[in-house]
Amino acid sequence: MKQNNRKKNGFTMIELIAVIVILGILAAAAVPRFLDARADAREAAADGIIAAWQSECSLRVANAALNDATTIVCPTGAAADTSWTHEVANSGLSIVGAVGTGTGGTGQCTFQVTGTGLTRSVTYTLPTGFTGS
Repeated sequence: MKQNNRKKNGFTMIELIAVIVILGILAAAAVPRFLDARADAREAAADGIIAAWQSECSLRVANAALNDATTIVCPTGAAADTSWTHEVANSGLSIVGAVGTGTGGTGQCTFQVTGTGLTRSVTYTLPTGFTGS
């Protein structure tokens, strides 16, 4: 009686192909989700910048009211210190801001974040009695 003393080492070709096919299916499902996550992250960053800008406007109005002032320096006006937006440079987004006159003589500060196929804009209308610069 002849015995086969050979040990089996490694995987068969069919086992390797099955693993590669399964990994390919998983990768095909994961790549679109990853690409969507990048777009969602850009949108969330733009929304966060807009929210920070709105908070900045509200804080400036509150500070002016406490100091009995009527002129607000909008965060995007010519005289504004916009250093709080320095982190935007690496995100592929750009910021455009302006100061204008709204309805009823109240001031408005407008703010727009654009980049990579995305645009977010908001207008902050100053309370009655305040003007923007």
